[in-house]
Amino acid sequence: MKILLKNIKLLAQGHPFNGKKVFIGMENGRISLLSEAAPTAFSGESYEAEGLSCSLGWMDMQAALCEPGYEHRETIEQLCEAAAAGGFTDVAVQPNTH
Repeated sequence: MKILLKNIKLLAQGHPFNGKKVFIGMENGRISLLSEAAPTAFSGESYEAEGLSCSLGWMDMQAALCEPGYEHRETIEQLCEAAAAGGFTDVAVQPNTH
C-alpha cells in the first residue's frame, strides 16, 4: 500500500527539512519519499496533513509499569511493544511497583 502525506511539518533536529512542510511517501509501512516539492507521479492514496507533525519518535514521561509485583497486568516486554506500536521510542517508568 502506498500513502502520501502532503504538507506535514517535519520535526527532526539537524535535518535540512527540520521545521518545514514536506511530502512524505510511504510504501508498505516504510518511508520511501521525503521531499519539499510535490512528487510528479505518485500512485496511491494521498492525504492533506496540514497542521500535523512528524518526528523521529516520542517519549512517554509517565509510563506505568506493573513489573515487578503485578506481572499478571503487564510485563516490561508488553510495555515496550505497546510503546513502539504507538510511535514512542523511549519511556520513563514511574517508580510505583511492588
